[in-house]
Amino acid sequence: MFQWPRDAKQDELFGIALKGEVCISNLYSHPKCWLLKQTSLPVGYPAGFTFPADTHANQATYEGRGWCFCESSVGNLVKESSLVLDLGLFSGTKTKLWDVDDECRAGRSPPLAPPAFDAILETKSFTSKNADLDKVKALYAGAFEQRIGQAEKLLFNELGWGDAEVKVLSKALHAAKALTGLYLASNAITDEGMAALAACLREGAAPKLRDIRLYGNPGASEAAKQELEEAREGLRVVI
Repeated sequence: MFQWPRDAKQDELFGIALKGEVCISNLYSHPKCWLLKQTSLPVGYPAGFTFPADTHANQATYEGRGWCFCESSVGNLVKESSLVLDLGLFSGTKTKLWDVDDECRAGRSPPLAPPAFDAILETKSFTSKNADLDKVKALYAGAFEQRIGQAEKLLFNELGWGDAEVKVLSKALHAAKALTGLYLASNAITDEGMAALAACLREGAAPKLRDIRLYGNPGASEAAKQELEEAREGLRVVI
């Protein structure tokens, strides 16, 4: 994925990568691919760097960049959080992979349904927003439909998620056509989040869902279990 400035051949290859499945929809979102996020700029940047004529240093933060937001968002769809590392947190002192993983684990946000993703993307910066905005929206939508649509299990244990994250997840679950198991144990979900999950199930989300794990949450009560099991016939709720 050659970055700008590109020569004619590199530009051709860049275009092929965007149109195929080798970029966002298959690599960044793949459940077994590591995702390394470089979230910090070099010290003193852009001092000491030379840029080609007619270009300038992009000093937008990682969080403020549209492409980075897209790549990070597809990495949040179905990966285990241990496969997403934030190298901006790396101290340079760790030499073992498991120590680097502990230091740099980035956590994860809930998967965003495409309309929610599009709304946030509008606030991000691009080198050429007119050229990239629709392209990025389409890439994310393709990855979302593929990964969430095909996922049989979604593992979101021990992420510190509360009711706000579960409400975002509930909207995404409408695309989860193959999902049978949803794991949300040891988070911070209260009665409000439990009600949001039950509501989305009553609306027909995740039609094949048969197993939810919710133990270790403040709202994991017998009342919540009953509400969820009434929302979906045959559902097993573990609290």
